[in-house]
Amino acid sequence: METDHTSYQFAERMFGLGGVLDYLQCHECGAMRICDPPSSMADCYPDDYYANADPYTLNYEKGLKWRLLRARDRYEWTGVGGVGKLFSKLKANPRPRSLWPAKLRKTDRILDVGCGSGYHLRHLHSLGFSNLMGIDLFIGEEVSLRGLQLKRQDIYAVQGQFDVVMLNHSLEHMLEHGEVLRECYRLLSPTGRVLVRIPTIECEAWEEYGKDWFQIDAPRHFLLHSRKSISRIAEKAGFQVLAMVDDSTEDQFIFSEIYREGLPMVSRNPETEAKISELRSKMPIEEYKQRAARLNEEGRGDQICVVLSKAV
Repeated sequence: METDHTSYQFAERMFGLGGVLDYLQCHECGAMRICDPPSSMADCYPDDYYANADPYTLNYEKGLKWRLLRARDRYEWTGVGGVGKLFSKLKANPRPRSLWPAKLRKTDRILDVGCGSGYHLRHLHSLGFSNLMGIDLFIGEEVSLRGLQLKRQDIYAVQGQFDVVMLNHSLEHMLEHGEVLRECYRLLSPTGRVLVRIPTIECEAWEEYGKDWFQIDAPRHFLLHSRKSISRIAEKAGFQVLAMVDDSTEDQFIFSEIYREGLPMVSRNPETEAKISELRSKMPIEEYKQRAARLNEEGRGDQICVVLSKAV
């Protein structure tokens, strides 16, 4: 009798911890889920895990140069401003542009679920956003500033209403996606938006690299959605999908190639670090960027940005 899923076994690759982790991919919806998550995830989130890195905050000074820089960054983060758009051509940053589909406004009450060190919120705060809250169970240090709060708690403890609820590559680190999205629904204002950014297994990188695709990220990624499965679970939570945009980058090739060579993404071993650096120096980065852009246009990128609103 044919089974309704395919079994896979993966190892922890980011830090080279190894192990054997069982995953199942559903034939009907395409999503892939871990079978038995480790009882403790502490070893999987060490101090040098990227989301725990020291936050960078730019303090804008006075003068024409800084006004232009601020205009550029406001455009990079919100997609608003003709002057900023012009200056962004000098050095574009694709990371904040992934927030554009949420159409952020300075007056928005914004909640970032699984905010890490607060990368997104700190930058928005420096651009004049003044009603920002981030939550993360593993946050290093809580922050309480005028207009910016970073708290060590989960979504179930949050009260109030928000115009925007963001999950920037945090949902895949959680087990009960349906429950989390229902909590987002509870916290969202009637006309608000939920921004969900996640990797998707429905991509060319998974087809090409298989177990070496870096966004598997076992065991940290509990559930990898297809476009169909994230739409379905969002609708069950009471949402409608306003937009689904591919926002993958060249990272899908850079780190997958590193894994293909049997190397970790992060190492404290100088010899291993040297091998990683040498491998990266030989990579056709511009080619990877162009390929990522093409895959995004074709709907074949390895991560997506999903914008939700309450169903009418």
